[in-house]
Amino acid sequence: MASKKRKKKKWQLRSRRLAAETDGKKMVWLAFDLGLQGDYEGLYTWLAKHGALECGDGLARLRYPAGPKSIASFLEKLQKSLRGGVKFDDRARIYVIFRDKNAIRGRWLVGHRRRSPWEDYLPSQKSSADDVSST
Repeated sequence: MASKKRKKKKWQLRSRRLAAETDGKKMVWLAFDLGLQGDYEGLYTWLAKHGALECGDGLARLRYPAGPKSIASFLEKLQKSLRGGVKFDDRARIYVIFRDKNAIRGRWLVGHRRRSPWEDYLPSQKSSADDVSST
């Protein structure tokens, strides 16, 4: 009995994943830090308009229209939409995480990486603008 439930659950997960890929929208996670004086009202309005789900402090998941174009054009469109609805100052940061073929990628849409508080605990590491992890 438990085996049938597991199989059904796996099938449901695959169906959801397939639906997410075929409806013209791409699943993305936005990690955001606008600072103390940031335009959270504008960001929360933008997230609500796009049906985002809360995933913890400063993290949201949403499905954004992808279109048939490249990842670069998708990210540019997402960035332009965010900048149209939210006022960003010099301290604001938004990092997007998304699937691209068989890799999980990340890129800064607003701002850049800062020095990590835990940096002093490990040897120095260099990072790039894009983060990639194979799945």
